[in-house]
Amino acid sequence: MKQQGGAEIDWVLLGAFAAYAGSGGLGNIGITHYVRDKGWGMSSLVGAIPSLVGGTQITLSHIGKVFRMTPENLERFRQWWKYNRFEQYGIWVVGCFLGLSLPAMLTIAFVPLGQEVDQWSAAAFQAGGLAQKAGPIFGYLTLLCGFWVLFSTQLGGVDGVPRSYTDTI
Repeated sequence: MKQQGGAEIDWVLLGAFAAYAGSGGLGNIGITHYVRDKGWGMSSLVGAIPSLVGGTQITLSHIGKVFRMTPENLERFRQWWKYNRFEQYGIWVVGCFLGLSLPAMLTIAFVPLGQEVDQWSAAAFQAGGLAQKAGPIFGYLTLLCGFWVLFSTQLGGVDGVPRSYTDTI
């Protein structure tokens, strides 16, 4: 199907984008349920589901729990909020930019300028360029690392999606 301007729509890419966006949200739900089940922080006050069959009946709060507004609790919240901001901005944002920029910098350094590469062989060209300049072991390690990142992500999705749906249902 062509869109306005004559460019074709890549339906596989669009479907993959939608699937990965949904998988990311489900991953966050899985982490939320794990924290709740472990009883960390305020989640210790909302209850948890110990087992689907034969477990103890526990009443869950579907709207969460709010702490009492006391000076001590507000100070604890401010301290938590400080750690939360550091984790989000200091670790997560910086880590994301480093994680996104490192492959780009490696490609600029090890793939010849002007080299045309299709979307399926970019990682192999990068590994090949790295192997030529730094030795074959680095080419293999680059491919192994790339494979492991993609494989572990898929493995996490395959494991996490059924768990999240089961927990939600």
